[in-house]
Amino acid sequence: MSSQHTTNPKKRKLHTTLLIAMLITFVVVYNRNLIAKEIYPDYKLGSSLNEKLNNPINIRYIDMGMDILENGYLIVISGKDTKSELFSSVNRKDKTYAYAGLVFIENNYPFVYTIALPTTTSKGGLVRDSFENYVGAKNVTGFGIYKFPVSNMQVLAMQKIIRSYYQKGVAYDNNYQLSTDEAMYPSEFVFKVMTQATKNKKFISYTNAGPYQFVSIDDLFLRPQNQKIYSAVFN
Repeated sequence: MSSQHTTNPKKRKLHTTLLIAMLITFVVVYNRNLIAKEIYPDYKLGSSLNEKLNNPINIRYIDMGMDILENGYLIVISGKDTKSELFSSVNRKDKTYAYAGLVFIENNYPFVYTIALPTTTSKGGLVRDSFENYVGAKNVTGFGIYKFPVSNMQVLAMQKIIRSYYQKGVAYDNNYQLSTDEAMYPSEFVFKVMTQATKNKKFISYTNAGPYQFVSIDDLFLRPQNQKIYSAVFN
């Protein structure tokens, strides 16, 4: 007489529940990246060597920040690499952050416009990066979100100015001079967008260092009229 194998209904239910839980976890962590990669060709997935993105707490920080973004918000990030330490060291009052960019929501997805530094594979310049990729980059240790006191019309002006710069292909400014618009460094880019959009040359102050004039990151986020929206330090 042949025997028939049967599965315990309770065990089958538990197995199914575990599979669903694993699937939900996978979707929460990876699905947004996969969708964004299909829609936006210039979107970059986080490196598998980036341990920060393997920590659910850090993913939650990024998600919380992304959920409250609006057009024209200032994004500042801190880093642990040599270049980040160099940029933050010129801040006069607060040396927390090293880089800055401006956020705009495009097709319901937040992107950061910023000046990228040169690397061995890129000459740097104005780039359009996903918010997740920008704040989730390997060397980033934390980020802050700030709101400038600007009107809706000024936000639209900001967007128009950024598009113009982006189409022109603004390069990275190795000489750190405010006198040219063909090449800029990160904080200079934000400074020029904001002063043009508001038509106020004193909207953001800059740092005088001997014969040089330099826009530091804390010149941007420490403006008394700014509203701090959110900040996080990664584990």
